[in-house]
Amino acid sequence: MLRKEDYLKAEEYFLKAIEINPWDQDFYLNPSLVYTKTKNDDKKEMILKKCLDFNPWSQACLKDLKGD
Repeated sequence: MLRKEDYLKAEEYFLKAIEINPWDQDFYLNPSLVYTKTKNDDKKEMILKKCLDFNPWSQACLKDLKGD
């Protein structure tokens, strides 16, 4: 099991990847997983909506946003 600090560090790196390349939808799914594990639904919804801003047809982001 990961510690809270591990999730915080992972979030930091994932958000940096998005900064570098905001057009890669896979980069948005990684912090979404962190937010799912840490039960931070508000941040999860925000990051997935950002993903959809760049690619409104992203099936992966839409699916994760719906919770499927």
